[in-house]
Amino acid sequence: MKNKKGFKIKDIIKKEKEQHFLINQDILKKEVLVSNIKDNEKILEIGTGDGRLTKLIAEKASYVLTFEKDISLKKEIEKNLSNFNNIKIIYDDALKYSWNNLDKITSNIPYSLSWDILEKAIKEDIKEITLIVGEKFKKKLESEEKVGIISNLFFDINFLDKINKKEFYPIPRTDSWLIHFKRKENNNETEKILKELFMSKKKIKNGLISSLSKKGFTKKEIKEKIQKFNLNEHSLNKNAFDVSGKFLIKIKEYLELFKK
Repeated sequence: MKNKKGFKIKDIIKKEKEQHFLINQDILKKEVLVSNIKDNEKILEIGTGDGRLTKLIAEKASYVLTFEKDISLKKEIEKNLSNFNNIKIIYDDALKYSWNNLDKITSNIPYSLSWDILEKAIKEDIKEITLIVGEKFKKKLESEEKVGIISNLFFDINFLDKINKKEFYPIPRTDSWLIHFKRKENNNETEKILKELFMSKKKIKNGLISSLSKKGFTKKEIKEKIQKFNLNEHSLNKNAFDVSGKFLIKIKEYLELFKK
């Protein structure tokens, strides 16, 4: 089986490695279009596949860094992308590398890594992301679970198109979504402190004391309100990314006590 551009599909797929190729070229083109890629931007792609999306990104961007863990795809990838000199391919796990010098992410990612990728993008301060993800993850983004709370704190999220699973080969178990994330710049005071907790390596309790002290509150006031609000000490001694959605909601309610 080949797509419209002649890329081979059937011969290179390994189902056990979560490879599902989006074969609708119009959807791929829309993904690149909504990414709004400028000719001076450096783009990260996670999951090169056979290079069909990589090619479209490289036609717009100044530089593409693309990661593919499945080394069996190397021959096909390098054949399909041989005409480009602005693409760097790394056959390894993208989560092990720094993304600091990259402007945007445009990817059809492995669905099992959706939150890992988004969490790292938050920590690396990526400003804009365009992804195709599974429907299950899309529902998490809309929820009051940890994934939804954190994602909506940092990004304006636009759910663009539902993609029928039949647009992929082999056909996955679930439909997918094309989603655009744009970093929020304007937040209220409570949200700014919450962001500081996530971007800091401090434990939540120490982060609260640090942030609220800068607002003119004493350590005594901060600790007294923690006790009165009955915040779980065990959770307070964790990083903000490591606690539950329910606890994050409670932290947000706690911070409302300090509004002047």
